[in-house]
Amino acid sequence: MQILIKYTTKIKIKSDDPMSIQVEAQRLKELCILVVEDDDDGRAILINYLKPYVKYIYEAADGAEAIEIIKAKKPDIVVTDIMMPGINGIELVEKLKKLFPGTPFIFITASKEREILLKVIESRPSSFLTKPINTKALLKAISECSAEITHTDNGKTILKCGALLDTKNRTITYEGRISPLTNKEFEFLKLLLEAKGSILSYELIEKTIWADNGESMSEGALKNVIYRIRQKSCKGCISTIAKLGVKESTS
Repeated sequence: MQILIKYTTKIKIKSDDPMSIQVEAQRLKELCILVVEDDDDGRAILINYLKPYVKYIYEAADGAEAIEIIKAKKPDIVVTDIMMPGINGIELVEKLKKLFPGTPFIFITASKEREILLKVIESRPSSFLTKPINTKALLKAISECSAEITHTDNGKTILKCGALLDTKNRTITYEGRISPLTNKEFEFLKLLLEAKGSILSYELIEKTIWADNGESMSEGALKNVIYRIRQKSCKGCISTIAKLGVKESTS
């Protein structure tokens, strides 16, 4: 029986789009990656290739060591081999899911055994690459994972569209332009980030931003806040879901 594994790309970045490349590079530079590989030479190759693109790389030679690093460092993405002595890659990601649900992980393996591939499918990794690893394909897989991650550092948060929200100074920076935020714009963005990609209902928006201040929210008032945020960042940073609410978008 032939097993076909296909993962759809969540975000396609055109290589000839300078703005998309800039956003992609900015996301990658905020990432802390854990590479788990029992082969020393193979691990070194992956780390040396990825190092210029990301913020930091942790490394582990086996599943047990990887678990300790995950607990202590909380990496953004885990790249792991499957066939390892002791705790294998599949067992590792099951532990990862319990410790930090939602952390993206990428499998790499030389195995073509049907049983292993079935377990890979059941684990639902963000991506799956076979050895010998195409390093560019790995970087692309990591980039796709990064689009689903929101980073916070020293009061500064990178939105999925690439804009930088400064929660201390209440400003948003996009394409080098710094714009101050009104109270409602700032509170709206905070609420949007807390939703973590889920739909933010109109009822919750009104209750949190308007009703708490003794005001009622009109459709026009909300549209005006969204319009001003789009003008200060990216036009596609907020998606409107008809009759339901809004959600953070990538572009």
